[in-house]
Amino acid sequence: MVPPFANGFVDLIKRALLEASRDIASSHHLHNVRAGIANILSLLEYDDEIGAAADRLTQTVANYLNRHDIGLTMMTEQERRADVDRFGLAQDALAAFRASLERARPSSRVRTLGLG
Repeated sequence: MVPPFANGFVDLIKRALLEASRDIASSHHLHNVRAGIANILSLLEYDDEIGAAADRLTQTVANYLNRHDIGLTMMTEQERRADVDRFGLAQDALAAFRASLERARPSSRVRTLGLG
């Protein structure tokens, strides 16, 4: 089970991806994704698998958002397909990160903050 305190941050990451895919422009999407991941990781005991999934998520989302910002109206059909593929990879990375959280062990901060 994903720790309950992580669900809001995972939803924030998912929302940022969906907004970008719907061409809702925001310079904050990548920041929100990175902040959500950092907040989750700060509340967990370190785990290599979770860290690797977090790194992969950060990289794939950054790749998607940075290239998606070019604007779909200026893209060729081939570029649009590549954009859709990058979005799929970002969604897959989010799913893998969420799955890795199943093994998460809350840090002492969770108890201190009354989150667990």
